[in-house]
Amino acid sequence: MASIIREFPTSATVEEFYKAVSTQEGIESWWCKDCDIGEGGVGAKHELRFHKEGNNLTIRFRVDIDEQQNVKWTVIESDNPAWEGTDVDWEFTGGEISLAHEGFDNLDDDMVKKIADGWDYFSASLQMHLNGNFGTPM
Repeated sequence: MASIIREFPTSATVEEFYKAVSTQEGIESWWCKDCDIGEGGVGAKHELRFHKEGNNLTIRFRVDIDEQQNVKWTVIESDNPAWEGTDVDWEFTGGEISLAHEGFDNLDDDMVKKIADGWDYFSASLQMHLNGNFGTPM
């Protein structure tokens, strides 16, 4: 089972991190401009809609952990079946953010690389956003 792990430093506070990964305004600032981010913590449902070069991708996920230093999502539906049932776990530890995207079943190396490349792009976007610059959401 493949896992994608990314870690990067940030000058953000834990409050800024939490806002970036758990609110409409935060997600729109670095990840996805067309989204509906539910409120209410654990059990809340989120939907992201990406539009790139004539291709559309929708990802729906549920919040499973909602703590200021740790937020975990489970993908419940996606136009890309490789994402369904996977978990995205964010953790903030004193100036460092880690992302673990896990639970991929039977993916070939090309698909894992494609998803990892996406996280490279969006991790950099989140890092820029949290360090006082503009993120690059899609």
